[in-house]
Amino acid sequence: MSVNVKTAFKVSQVAGSLRMEGIVVSQHDERVIAGIIDGKIKADEKRRLLVEHYKKQNAVIA
Repeated sequence: MSVNVKTAFKVSQVAGSLRMEGIVVSQHDERVIAGIIDGKIKADEKRRLLVEHYKKQNAVIA
């Protein structure tokens, strides 16, 4: 995906902030962030999928 300079700058800022918090940011993650910034990916849907994933991952077996 071709990324313009402004988007690339914003992605680097977001990724840098996440990395400072100890969160690993992959190239795929950076592409998703760029897609959200450019409006090509809906953040609400990605957020829902992430929450669903982590709820399953962190579920306590009763």
